[in-house]
Amino acid sequence: MCAALARRYGHHEHDTHIPMAAPLTDDEKRRRMAWATVITLWAALIIGVLIRSLLKPGSGTVFPIFHTAGARWLHGENLYSGGTDYLYSPLVAALFAPLALMPYWLANIVWRLGVIAAYLAAVRTWLRRGTARIPEKNHPLVFLILLPLSIGSINNAQANPLVVALVMFAIIATRSTRWAMAALCIGVIAYLKIYPLAAGLLLCVIFPQKFSWRLVAVLVGFGALSFILQKPAYVAEQYHNWVATRRVDERHHDIMNRPRDLWTLLAACGIELNLRLYFFMQLLGGGIIAVLCFIGRMKKWADDRLLTLIFTLVCCWMLLLGPATESSTYILLAPAITLAAVEAFSRPFPTWMRALVATALTILIGGGAFIAFAGRRRDLWSMSVQQVGTALFAVFALAWVFRDSLWRDTDTKTPA
Repeated sequence: MCAALARRYGHHEHDTHIPMAAPLTDDEKRRRMAWATVITLWAALIIGVLIRSLLKPGSGTVFPIFHTAGARWLHGENLYSGGTDYLYSPLVAALFAPLALMPYWLANIVWRLGVIAAYLAAVRTWLRRGTARIPEKNHPLVFLILLPLSIGSINNAQANPLVVALVMFAIIATRSTRWAMAALCIGVIAYLKIYPLAAGLLLCVIFPQKFSWRLVAVLVGFGALSFILQKPAYVAEQYHNWVATRRVDERHHDIMNRPRDLWTLLAACGIELNLRLYFFMQLLGGGIIAVLCFIGRMKKWADDRLLTLIFTLVCCWMLLLGPATESSTYILLAPAITLAAVEAFSRPFPTWMRALVATALTILIGGGAFIAFAGRRRDLWSMSVQQVGTALFAVFALAWVFRDSLWRDTDTKTPA
């Protein structure tokens, strides 16, 4: 009877209905093609860099400095002697110690892949959870533009991609009110390179009650951790040596090794500064950003607006007025200017602002390419190209955060 009913109504015992996948739209096809192109280009860059580093492990890379520091920490040797060029804190040397236990080639690969993964993950997370308001269809464009701005630092195994990644993760965590995570990220930065601590201090200005004490606790805790990982007397001596080496920086007087900062740009314009005046300018620049943050807080700007101010302007400050700036260090600005440029062309920004950020981006990409192909050419103007692009972006960032019409779609609330 059941079989008869099945035949009557067209149902068969073994019939199964498999839904057909909906055909891809033209937009989805373009998006998949864009991601495939971007992933292929980044994979080619990473594989190429790894192959080069394995064939020429000591050429064009700073990784031997990190590997040596880890080995010296394990053996209780002076981290800052013998021309090692090690500039980071003793705690960072302790963190490099596990790499020193590996074969050099393996440690080299682990370090490079770890730094690149953190860098790309920070940008991807920022697009999803950060302050960026960029349509998903334009996300591949972000990574495409980011690539030429990142090649130099990734190629020589610098820690700067990790530095900017931690700054971004700290701001993302702050936006999600994960204060402890934000403080941990800033704490690592402070011991890795001192000057990115400026981002944490600015977060203290905006969120004094919820962030300040956590940052202090993390900084103290990391300092104490150093004395647990090695003999206390040795660690104390290394911190003393670290502070002593950071007090001395004569590169501004050496044309071959001048930092690519505002000092060099002013010198190219015929304005020579002394170290005391330049130090005052560094403090003044940071102080101005802090005042702008305070003004925004008093005006009850949305958190996204305040965090955008910090991210963009602190990256500009680190490059124009921070210490130890060189050509490949400009990866610190790469995510900020890339995200800003794509957002400017994705939303109704004024034409003059689009032109400004596009010009700044073009100068930075072109400047990096020029420096890469110019070899050892050294003159003040050739060493000032990237600073010009950074200064133009700083002007764009100021116009961006102070233009109310670009922030009307954000929820206004008083920061805690």
